Amino acid sequence: MKPKQIVLGAIIVAGVVISAYLWTTTDVGSAQGDESVMSKPMNFTCPSCNGQFTKTVDQARAERQANDGNVICPHCQAAGGVKTDAVVNLGGPVLGEDEAQDAEPDDEALKATPAGARVKKTE
Repeated sequence: MKPKQIVLGAIIVAGVVISAYLWTTTDVGSAQGDESVMSKPMNFTCPSCNGQFTKTVDQARAERQANDGNVICPHCQAAGGVKTDAVVNLGGPVLGEDEAQDAEPDDEALKATPAGARVKKTE
């Protein structure tokens, strides 16, 4: 055998051994989800009585599975609790109303380029 074949064989064997070790020793968690996430509280508002209540992610998940996707209000037992603390941030910092207005340049500060892109004027 050539030295390159021996080295390649050793690398493949080492990769298989490492993969087998990680496969058998890594704790993938329960099928229910990550405990640090599942124990987080979520706030809901009832559409019937306007009552506000809190449930953990795990409790809300279990209720949705048992009640056709609905969260049950503990005050009036109505279905359809609406999550009230959802925050979606799709990249970038969250700006306040004043900051958001300052972040958008006005049309006078922009000019069209031949490619149709808009760039800021440099003065």
